Amino acid sequence: MAKSFEGFEFETDDLGWANIERKICYHYGLGWADSSSFMKLAESFNQELSIFASNGYIECVADVYKKNNSDKFTVSVYCVSITRNKR
Repeated sequence: MAKSFEGFEFETDDLGWANIERKICYHYGLGWADSSSFMKLAESFNQELSIFASNGYIECVADVYKKNNSDKFTVSVYCVSITRNKR
């Protein structure tokens, strides 16, 4: 779990909202996603994302591309803002 705004990358063959939300929320320790501002990511397109989760809220930018000779997408996530719920 990242506690900072450090970005990260992952590979996937599923650009749907549920998969992307789950990976981002898990990485930043935000629990389960409740709602978000997107339905699906698109290749070769930077997209701003907002996710409300059980343990906080995140705003980030995701960039999707395919590396040479790969069938999977690489998703780079850059965090802009994280708000954690007080416990």
